[in-house]
Amino acid sequence: MDALHEQSVKIALDYLERTGVCAADAAFDYVGRHVAYQIEQGEGSRLKLSNRAISAFMRHRDNAPLRVIGQSS
Repeated sequence: MDALHEQSVKIALDYLERTGVCAADAAFDYVGRHVAYQIEQGEGSRLKLSNRAISAFMRHRDNAPLRVIGQSS
């Protein structure tokens, strides 16, 4: 993992955890994939990468269906 990816993911996860949106481990995979995709598309700004990952994760979370634990689907 390169420094740009690592730093961008850390910024995003720190924000999500500090604001109470979710625990960092719950968002790690999604945020990491989103940042990697944006880097592949040519983005090189840590703040843009982390902000876009935060926004994407929050949209994803808001649109994800709710699951009740212990209830079969």
